[in-house]
Amino acid sequence: MSIATLTHAAAAVATQEATDGDSRRNINREYNKDKG
Repeated sequence: MSIATLTHAAAAVATQEATDGDSRRNINREYNKDKG
């Protein structure tokens, strides 16, 4: 596997993790709004 391919895969994983993090923050915000 080329370095470019590995870099691209790592970037895709980082992007996915960032997206998951945003989703969790949004869910927590909604949850806290309902609670408070």
